[in-house]
Amino acid sequence: MGGTNLPATASSLLGSRLARLYKQKGIIGFINGLKKSYEVLGATVNVQEREPNLFEFSMEYPDNFCPIGGHYNPEKAELVQKSICTPFTEGFLKEMDPTFKYSGDIEECILKTNQNKCKYILKLEKLNTNEYLLNKSSSEKN
Repeated sequence: MGGTNLPATASSLLGSRLARLYKQKGIIGFINGLKKSYEVLGATVNVQEREPNLFEFSMEYPDNFCPIGGHYNPEKAELVQKSICTPFTEGFLKEMDPTFKYSGDIEECILKTNQNKCKYILKLEKLNTNEYLLNKSSSEKN
């Protein structure tokens, strides 16, 4: 039990559970869901669709403090992103709308920049029927 993937697995599961809760509460769509999850953490959220299936999410917080990773610390930024932020978001998105494959690139991180902003680009790719069914069956196991 445990291992190097444990934090990422736990984060992904928590993201999935939050998405299920949001859907039960009537929060529909991955954009609305993600916005709500960041607003709960104190962020002002801006979402821009750069082109079809390509979105920019920008979160501005009141202080130079990340509610997930803490204060400025570039040495731990990548670890926090890979073990908490990215898996949580992927689990959340997969549960909110399993008809897409999601990928992203983090462009700004409080832990790296010592600013009060996080920004990432989210890419969506529509799954074919077989991929969707496989994705759906694996999320139902959680």
